Amino acid sequence: MAPFQESIFGILIGFFSGSLGTYLFVKLFLSRHYIEQGKKLEHSENSEARHADILEGIITHKNTEEFKSLLEVQFMKGVEEGEKRAMRKFVLSYDPFVEIRDTFLKKTADAGYLLQMYYNGLPFGDPMKRITTHEEKYKEENLKHLIDTVSGTLNNIILMADPLGLPVSINPKPKIQKKKK
Repeated sequence: MAPFQESIFGILIGFFSGSLGTYLFVKLFLSRHYIEQGKKLEHSENSEARHADILEGIITHKNTEEFKSLLEVQFMKGVEEGEKRAMRKFVLSYDPFVEIRDTFLKKTADAGYLLQMYYNGLPFGDPMKRITTHEEKYKEENLKHLIDTVSGTLNNIILMADPLGLPVSINPKPKIQKKKK
């Protein structure tokens, strides 16, 4: 893993462990507080007064910073879960290719990949064509080098997409097209 990715990973782990610790501390503190409040309310004899005290306690609790913090933590958990679910529906599909053009004076070759994005199994937009290598004076013995170059590029893409949780599919066999002009 690259040092930059390790530092981001460390920051995220620190953030989530700190959030969890804060949540547990607040939960423990509030549960003790409300147990003590419950004991005080048990001793009151008037049910209307007890009901008013309960309502006042609820309103007071909802206005505390601890309660607002708990709501915010729960909201952020929901947002993160929603993002994870949405990201699982995306798939990036890569199809490597090599195009060889043979003209009267020279042979050229372009190597690259077609990228198609899918959401929930349906294509999203048009395929995007990326040329990673271009050779002006192409020779047949360089075909393996072109394929290796495209494969290396696609392996780097996989390494970058994996920590982000992006599903990626790659066609292992490149499409080789020969065109005569």
